[in-house]
Amino acid sequence: MTTPEEGLFWSLGFSFDQPDWYGGIAEELGALIRAMSVWPRFTSIQPREGALAELSDSSFERALQNPSSRGWELLIERDGEVTFECAHHRDTLSLRLRLLGGAFREFAARLEEMAWSFIGRLGRPYMLPSSGIRPAFDPDLPWERVSGRPSVPFVAYENVVDFFDPRLIDRWRDWAGGAVMERITAAPIPAGVRRVECAGIRMLAWTDDLTEPSALAAARMRHERWLAMAVAGTADRRLEIGSQVEAPPLSFVDPASRLGFKTMVVFPDGSLEQAAWEAAITVAKRGRHPKVGDLAGVYLIVPLREHAVALADRAAEAGLAGVAYPTDGGGLAAPVRTPRARVPPRT
Repeated sequence: MTTPEEGLFWSLGFSFDQPDWYGGIAEELGALIRAMSVWPRFTSIQPREGALAELSDSSFERALQNPSSRGWELLIERDGEVTFECAHHRDTLSLRLRLLGGAFREFAARLEEMAWSFIGRLGRPYMLPSSGIRPAFDPDLPWERVSGRPSVPFVAYENVVDFFDPRLIDRWRDWAGGAVMERITAAPIPAGVRRVECAGIRMLAWTDDLTEPSALAAARMRHERWLAMAVAGTADRRLEIGSQVEAPPLSFVDPASRLGFKTMVVFPDGSLEQAAWEAAITVAKRGRHPKVGDLAGVYLIVPLREHAVALADRAAEAGLAGVAYPTDGGGLAAPVRTPRARVPPRT
């Protein structure tokens, strides 16, 4: 009978444009690895093309500086609670840390800090979307998987902490990955998820307790549902608003996006503030506003998401761009509308 394991898996992936990128970062990479709080725990090193050796300054430098090696340098603690892998191949650098047992509880709270210590210190590589932190339990934590979730190899549904790089939208524009990244970065962030942006990278923490199994299980399932909807394009779309300029009869316009917005009351019985509805439709049909000239579209803003969902079809038929609602983060989001199926006329 195997002994149950509790732990976390930490993974960072980077993609470089420069042809000789590894030679340019090897020294800094070594310094960053040595600065990790887990470094004193390591006792051995296993090069991909060599034998297991005692970890020393010289053995680490040989593995780090070997230009012909593809990496997979494995740093091992004597009791196996901590392992670290560094792989470099073609344009990609992968860093992977596994914490088990006592090390899991000792270092879990520092994993986020360890990730940020690498981000922004290796030049400006692209960060791959599978990067993040996820549970490593055996037997696994409870997980009611999403049925029929999109199969996308470069995302990690099992993460409880994500690191996303919005620059991949343009870098991957010529294949499906760009559209997937655009949907992910546009999806509204649910309440209770902590968002941090630094050095152009967006981190989403789905739990702040990385040592509690029940919190990890709940965060993983919540993350999977959100990511599956975002990848499939069925998640709500976050509206990026640069500035708000008063623009009667609309509530405001955003000159950068050339979008207009009209706030509308929805009464408890479901009836609408008719004057606001008609004002938004009138401007939408005209397609122009003196403040910005030609408009890209007009959105209604209603108090709740359920109002936005209920009004989406009616608003689209009236010529509006959509119906938005305020998010917990202070922004606006709009449900993705699924067009009604049209029944062909009888012949």
